[in-house]
Amino acid sequence: MMSQSQQYYKDGILLIFDEIILAEKVSPLYRAYLQTELAKAVQRRPHGWGLILAPTFLRDLELIQTKKPPILGRNDWMIDSRYAEEEKALKDFYDSKKGNSYVLEAKVNSGLIESVIETGFGYAGYVNHDGSLVLQDSAKIAKVLYGSPSPEKHAIPLYSKNEGADVDVLAGGKSKGWKLEGSVVPFTPLLYFKGDRNAGIKAVASEQGLSEERIRSLAISFFNELE
Repeated sequence: MMSQSQQYYKDGILLIFDEIILAEKVSPLYRAYLQTELAKAVQRRPHGWGLILAPTFLRDLELIQTKKPPILGRNDWMIDSRYAEEEKALKDFYDSKKGNSYVLEAKVNSGLIESVIETGFGYAGYVNHDGSLVLQDSAKIAKVLYGSPSPEKHAIPLYSKNEGADVDVLAGGKSKGWKLEGSVVPFTPLLYFKGDRNAGIKAVASEQGLSEERIRSLAISFFNELE
């Protein structure tokens, strides 16, 4: 998925943010300043720096923005009580991040995505003009069907297996055994994942020396969907 040199630099930039979180003796205001300023450069090419592998990073950055002063200079942390309330909120945030690692999250998701690439997706069928599903026999093992809700959007989970129901109310009773998650347009092609999410999680857990529960907590949403 990426060369060894690319992995080195991506791990390097995330390691800097890990170090900021671990720097308990440094002012929370200064840590927030460093994290937000460095993030500006990284966010110019988020995919290039591998931020898709560490989604927590961007969520944390949004939280920091809500807790830090609107305008924060590099020397503001030196002035006692200037931003006492914000400093307390930031300290609580960084304390809550103890034991977390963006580098580990990226490594876990890199391994999980590699397992997806190895097995890949298969063609499941399509949505007919009347909203019914026309599926291949090979898609019978699928629990989730993926497709684009509109031409300009990427594929997302569109249908989930609805074993306990005869018809799907959302789809007007035309997709028996499936639950429509949102909206879909006619003739949308559908895909299904041919692999085993649980097998990928077990493999990465063994490789990283972590529990499967820990791997699931770090995994991107795809690995916590219905299996």
